[in-house]
Amino acid sequence: RNQLTLDSKLINYRVQCVAPDQKASAETYLRFADWMARLNYVLHPYTLPPGSRIILNQELRARNLIPTEVELQTRLEEQLHLRAEHKIHWKLDNKDRGLIHHWETLRKNKDVNTITIQEYLRNQFANLRK
Repeated sequence: RNQLTLDSKLINYRVQCVAPDQKASAETYLRFADWMARLNYVLHPYTLPPGSRIILNQELRARNLIPTEVELQTRLEEQLHLRAEHKIHWKLDNKDRGLIHHWETLRKNKDVNTITIQEYLRNQFANLRK
């Protein structure tokens, strides 16, 4: 197990990491994590800007590591302390396959309504005002 710490005046990350079974797994996961950081910043009004998480991901990329536990602390006016634990299963099991099948079935179902991202965001922001 590896530990990575990134520390600045405003933000501190402490991360437990593992090397992936396959080299491409780290890049695939970290690309996803970069885009989720960006998306969360757009979707959630009180989220930190994505830059610090993207820098963390660059460091993980350089070391070919995947985070298993991420702890974030801020030293802002309103202090924040978050911890996320990631469980990695390198192969799909029957439960995973069942979930994939369930969502694929829903996606193809003509009776399920779909909405655009704009409609989704409009609904989310309307709910925030309530």
